[in-house]
Amino acid sequence: MELTNERGEYLDGIPEDAIRDCSHSGDCDADVQFWIEHLQVSAPRPLLESYLREFGAWADLKTAEDEVLIRRAFWLACNDLSETGEWFGLVH
Repeated sequence: MELTNERGEYLDGIPEDAIRDCSHSGDCDADVQFWIEHLQVSAPRPLLESYLREFGAWADLKTAEDEVLIRRAFWLACNDLSETGEWFGLVH
């Protein structure tokens, strides 16, 4: 499942179970990893870096593995969807 189209816009398709499993309180790492593998989540690295940079929370965006960036973006997407019912993709 590609997280975005070529313009970085969100593509519908994150299942409600994944949203619930990846947005609970506490450690979500195992749940996020399960759903990324199950859904075969992917996204272009430049969009991941740009999106995550907006949060200012990670200093390793240039050196982190692609999989790490995908996990972070997917976790944020699930939390946005859980809290607001919408996610606008890797660009705002």
